[in-house]
Amino acid sequence: MALFGYAIRNQRLVSPSLPSGFARFALLLGALPVLIYGLAIALASWRPIISLIMFASVPVSYILSSPFREKRSRQVYETMRLQEKTHVDE
Repeated sequence: MALFGYAIRNQRLVSPSLPSGFARFALLLGALPVLIYGLAIALASWRPIISLIMFASVPVSYILSSPFREKRSRQVYETMRLQEKTHVDE
């Protein structure tokens, strides 16, 4: 996650045609489970049921958001491909 964050900073290590909004979206998708798990661990001794619900919510959120993530990734890929093709044709 830290490596990807470094790679997308100022778009120095990724394709210039990669939309910065998508890069932030991907970084958020990677960071969110880490934050949820960390919070769940912190809450475990005080509220174990809430902690277990938080642990269970991470895989469920991946399953439920999978079609949305796939659609967004496909759109970005097609946009990048078209931009690179027009850049090469020029």
